[in-house]
Amino acid sequence: MTTLCPLDNENTSCQTSLTPMMFYLDNSDPTDIATGDFNHDNRIDLVVTRYEEKQISILLGYGDGRFVEQVPISVSNKPRSIAVADFNEDKHLDIIVTNFYSANLTILFGYGNGTFLLADTSEITYGAASIFAVDINNDNHMDIVVTNIMSTSNLGVYFGYGNGSFSSGILTSISYPYGIALRDFNNDRKIDLAVPNYYGRYISIHFGFGNGSFSNPKNHPAGISPYSIVIADLNNDYQSDLVVINRANDSTISVLLGFVDGSFAPQIILKSNSFSHFVVVQDMNNDHNMDIIVTNSENNSTSLFFGYGNGSFTNELRFATGSWPTFIASDDFNGDNRLDLVISNYQSKNIGIFFNVCNP
Repeated sequence: MTTLCPLDNENTSCQTSLTPMMFYLDNSDPTDIATGDFNHDNRIDLVVTRYEEKQISILLGYGDGRFVEQVPISVSNKPRSIAVADFNEDKHLDIIVTNFYSANLTILFGYGNGTFLLADTSEITYGAASIFAVDINNDNHMDIVVTNIMSTSNLGVYFGYGNGSFSSGILTSISYPYGIALRDFNNDRKIDLAVPNYYGRYISIHFGFGNGSFSNPKNHPAGISPYSIVIADLNNDYQSDLVVINRANDSTISVLLGFVDGSFAPQIILKSNSFSHFVVVQDMNNDHNMDIIVTNSENNSTSLFFGYGNGSFTNELRFATGSWPTFIASDDFNGDNRLDLVISNYQSKNIGIFFNVCNP
């Protein structure tokens, strides 16, 4: 499946498509995936959670699209989500993993050569789902935000001290935050929060006070069972917009265009024709407009919607994945200046890489 697109500021056109998947990590039960340069060789590496095996895997990239797997690292029970940043400010990337059934985080400090020091775990609430690295309080130290979807159903902000340790959590009660997105929506230089309400039909915007606490929500209608959410500028107006996966049977994607004051226009509905699971937004065809990529768990595919730069998109183009694709990460894995995709195939028990090609 292909679509015409402009090619990197040139006056020619090409066909953008994805190659068949290249698979890694057989028998691995993968969930989340993150990218980074863990050994300072200017090549993209991967880290993957292995949910049932209580491990994470590091795959070091050769820069040509190939990866070599390192010895898996044992963490704790049901590792689910990953954050990558330099948490101890030694100029090496570190990793923090949420362990869903262990009520803790695992912190791994990078040595800068692709190996890691397994630090003590940090206790948090049971049922941690997602984790995000962001400087909430503008002190130039990386903080973490962790969502909890079990009985407590909240969001915790943990302030970083710049040495790899963190404060106790400031908790905000939020109903089933399966996905969240963090950005300064109202341009006051404070991080705000967008949360899909899975058991409602709306997105809640909580404006941040810069101290780890947030305002009461302002709700915006979405589809049925909104789940995964991502932020990007979809109409080139330098404001933050939202893309939300709605996981109910209507299989839709909600696009909400943002305004400078942190409010949003009524949703624009895209039809995904499948049970979508996760969403990322990137410029896949180098036309300086953002595109939408989603995984479709029930029909084992990923869909691309190419953006026109005005908040509207093409119909979906679908590509075959492994069985039950869930999480996605994107980066340039083979050095051709085009963004590629890596997807976790949970039931196939592997990860798959799509290379982004554009043939004149």
